[in-house]
Amino acid sequence: MRRRYGLLLAAILSFAGMSAAHSGSARISIDTPLPAILKERVASMLRIERAGDAEAALANTRVLGDAWQVGDTIVLRIEIDCREELCMTVIARLTDEAVVPELVLNAGPNIVMYASGGSLWKSDHPVWTFVFEGEDSSRLIARRREGRWVLEANGPWRAPAANVTQEPRQSSPPVPLNEFRQQLGLEP
Repeated sequence: MRRRYGLLLAAILSFAGMSAAHSGSARISIDTPLPAILKERVASMLRIERAGDAEAALANTRVLGDAWQVGDTIVLRIEIDCREELCMTVIARLTDEAVVPELVLNAGPNIVMYASGGSLWKSDHPVWTFVFEGEDSSRLIARRREGRWVLEANGPWRAPAANVTQEPRQSSPPVPLNEFRQQLGLEP
């Protein structure tokens, strides 16, 4: 499994033209157009994740890097129906037949990715770290640890945009029990 992530990291670093030693400070844009080799697998995933606009989402999907193998982790960015610069971003595993989402979040267009030499909670394995940019210098840090993702919010918090939150609707006034039972047809 570590080899797969190593191949992904090597592909991304070669794509970005930087060495592994400098990867911790470099931002990489998730902006590569989706290649034909991935389109059908991503389309199948989007039909589940975004049934209402799967075709439009597919047309507006970008991917990180340009070299993948079965078993790799890939990062997708769906640039439609975004809130400011925050768009649906998917960390997924690539199989022969599918793109299997492992983590779905709203994030900015750039990512920093590195394998830390240290451990997280006394793990014996290196921890893969993805740092996603948010709004107003906030970040979401996703760490891959033993097959699962650990998320850490980092930076200032800000209330969601008004179009994200909705006021609760007014409930109709309560009715007496016998009237309610009559409405349900339980009493004549």
